[in-house]
Amino acid sequence: MIEFRNFGLKFGDQTIVEGFNLTIASGEKYLFATPSGTGKSSLLRILTGQYADYTGSVLIDGEKPRQSRLAYFGQSHTLPDGSVEEFAQRVAALQANKALALTPAMFETIFQQWGLPTNVMQQLCRNLSGGEQTRVLLATIGLLQRPYVLLDEPTAALDAELKQFVFDYFVQSPQTLVLASHDPLWQKAPMHIIKTWNDGSQ
Repeated sequence: MIEFRNFGLKFGDQTIVEGFNLTIASGEKYLFATPSGTGKSSLLRILTGQYADYTGSVLIDGEKPRQSRLAYFGQSHTLPDGSVEEFAQRVAALQANKALALTPAMFETIFQQWGLPTNVMQQLCRNLSGGEQTRVLLATIGLLQRPYVLLDEPTAALDAELKQFVFDYFVQSPQTLVLASHDPLWQKAPMHIIKTWNDGSQ
């Protein structure tokens, strides 16, 4: 469960969010579709524990946010230097992922499910297109099966076919999803939509 309690956020002297209360139960899906510049991306970063300049409280399963419980896709996303296989090895070696016993074959299988080339593991990350890098990252998020998934404009750089694939994949997932996007596709999903910060449960 994710909880915002009397949450407030300022950018400099400007109040962006004030007195926001929301409880997201396990398995629920929420779309933050507030106007640009109203703190959607900041709320997602707060849930990762990366950003702590806010008032009120934010809890995930009754505790302060920590990354081991969630998977996050941000607007500024690029793969690190090296090959895709080296990226996969680094993901598999993270302490939070060791219990999954991830193998190269597992990455290859899910990358193929996401329409990536069969030799993508051998390719250098910098040689992949923006859309291919997005697919590598989103496919990896799917493989990790964290209980909470946070996506910030995940379909912004994708063509219509890939957008639909991403939409179907995460809407059908049993994971709790918190999404920030202006893409009208997401508003067709069976999910709760927050269009203003007054839409939270009081």
